[in-house]
Amino acid sequence: MSSDVVRFEGNERVDLVDLLAAVDETLRANARDWGTNFLADPAGDRSWILDGFATDNADGSPFGGTQVRVTKGRAILGQREGGQTIFGALTSEGDATRIIDIGSFSAGTYGVYVRFELLSGESSSRAFWDPTGDGEEIAQTIPTRRLANWSVRVELMTPGAEWLRVSTVVIDAAPVVTGITDLRDLYFEGTVDGTYASGWSTEGGGVANDRSSDRQQYGVSDLHTFTQAMRQCLEDIKGRGLRRWWQRDIGGMNVGFDAAPVEAELAVGDADFMLNGSTIATPTIVFDANDEIRYERVSDTWEFYVGGVREMVIGGDYLWIVDGGFVMDGTTIATPRIAFDVNDSLRFIRSTNHWEFLIGGSPSVVIEEDTPGSPAVRALDPAASSDDGGDLFFVGGASGADADKPGGNAIISGGQSTGDEASQVIIQAATKGSSGSAVRAPETYLTCHGDGGSEGTIIAAKPLVVFSTVASEPAAKIESTTDFGLYLKGKTIAPTRAVLGLEAQDDDASSPVGGSLYPNSRSQQLAYYSGISVPARFQNLDALIKTLLVDSDPIVSTASEKVFEEGTVDIEAEIPANTLRVGTKIRLYGSGIYGITATPTMQLDVRLNGLAGDQMLNLPAFSAFAAGGRWEIFCEMTIRSLGLPGSIVSGGNAKTGPPGPAETLVGSPASVAIDTTAINKIGVSAQWGTSSASNTILMRQFSVEVR
Repeated sequence: MSSDVVRFEGNERVDLVDLLAAVDETLRANARDWGTNFLADPAGDRSWILDGFATDNADGSPFGGTQVRVTKGRAILGQREGGQTIFGALTSEGDATRIIDIGSFSAGTYGVYVRFELLSGESSSRAFWDPTGDGEEIAQTIPTRRLANWSVRVELMTPGAEWLRVSTVVIDAAPVVTGITDLRDLYFEGTVDGTYASGWSTEGGGVANDRSSDRQQYGVSDLHTFTQAMRQCLEDIKGRGLRRWWQRDIGGMNVGFDAAPVEAELAVGDADFMLNGSTIATPTIVFDANDEIRYERVSDTWEFYVGGVREMVIGGDYLWIVDGGFVMDGTTIATPRIAFDVNDSLRFIRSTNHWEFLIGGSPSVVIEEDTPGSPAVRALDPAASSDDGGDLFFVGGASGADADKPGGNAIISGGQSTGDEASQVIIQAATKGSSGSAVRAPETYLTCHGDGGSEGTIIAAKPLVVFSTVASEPAAKIESTTDFGLYLKGKTIAPTRAVLGLEAQDDDASSPVGGSLYPNSRSQQLAYYSGISVPARFQNLDALIKTLLVDSDPIVSTASEKVFEEGTVDIEAEIPANTLRVGTKIRLYGSGIYGITATPTMQLDVRLNGLAGDQMLNLPAFSAFAAGGRWEIFCEMTIRSLGLPGSIVSGGNAKTGPPGPAETLVGSPASVAIDTTAINKIGVSAQWGTSSASNTILMRQFSVEVR
């Protein structure tokens, strides 16, 4: 209580001012004292909405009308009395609604304000002393009560300190209401437009000192601040920023340290050690950023991560160690296994009492005992009847890091004999199967090859002779999946010896075997014997480096020289760099058809390295003629010298034939420079004397041979 109390003595005349103070002013002042000094901070806001006092457009749906309506509620409001603004009036009585007509308002954004009012109540007759004349009592009818009520105003600016703004309304030029914003500041819930933030501490929209340890100076001193603090503390517990105080679940929680909580995490001591349920399928105990224990609900397994790497997995019947690689697996009791990674394992087959090694994901080696005292190591049988059998390798170890150290030897040795007979080492392929295709490849008894880039070697003190005892079968076959089927290397110091010696054969059809390579004793050239030509004969080896499989694009509607093209790409034979030799001959042949109109001229030639290069025949133009027909061109070139520049000479001719006129042009021999160290290209060009859509020429045959 902060107001004075009127005191009366016996036989004292009661003056009107004291009576009013006793029965009115003191009572109301003490009632307001609760609202201004206990319910709210006397140094802060002292007007609050408990509930109600919502604003709407009474004649709009939801807007478009001219009536702003406020519905009664409960509030702690200010009032104006005797020219003085006072606060703390608990307002709950009065009219159910108040309506302001804005039909005469200008366009703008207006505030809607409410305050407490004491209005005159019912009137009744009362006796009054008439001090005029001789003095007497007179009767007058006056309001005998003051009723609690409230009032509302719609203004561009606040009409006074006692008015509490509950909303804003937007009025257009019509004028009608086009928008309403709820600005009520609820005593227990916070501001509607502020998402009901607590208003306490920086996290709730308050100040940093709200959480100061100096509670004597910054502590709670009124009920409203206390409710703000309690709402914020509840949200701190339920997960600050994750859940509101009225929600039933907890978003996240930190125990023993101050940091922003994380959804579905319970952290203890610091942010690293926590229970993490953010992914419901894999709840996790986290110890730090790289170490955790995770439960996989789908697979029903525990996974242990160390240093960010999955190091161990525990399932119902197995234990994995080192990121799922090392596994002791008993899920199949008939074949318990130890896996070293996803592709390599050792398993025991209980039914047959043997061990199986799987290497690189494929069945590899079996250790078994076919008969007592005779253990065997063999490649694992294929999984399907259509699969090939597995290979079994015996490989020596690699040498150390020091230079010039040999690798380990692969040694297959028979057992030590104590009798007269020595043990044997037998390398033998299995015999042919009795079922399947009747055509079977011969058994392979010995294979020697390199591995990993090294070279396999067979060393013999005397010449190694390989021969076949089967007629029409080769003594040896060499097959390769690399670029070379057979690589021969000669002696690297003088005097140089031939890397390959072949016995010369006459080009006699009865002498060699078809499909063979021989030195031809008559032509003194390396020759190939097909065995199937008619008549069968030797063919000296030439290099055909270009041939044409489809017609060229036509050269038409142009009077410019062009190299024949296929799909806009020049048709040229490409001779690799450094492959030409002195005396190498290059032969070119081309032919095709042409069609004309009127009597144009036409010029053909052979081009070395395109239009920017050299003409190899320097042919004149064919005479003007009026009929289409066939054409052909021939050129032979010889390399005279090598290098940059080398030199090349050429000669040849071009012909036209029926149904057009027959004409032969002989070229002028050319001797030009050529860079034999670079790639060279050779093609045929044509040029019409007149551009016309009917003047067209194409090439059907084109070949270049290097001899």
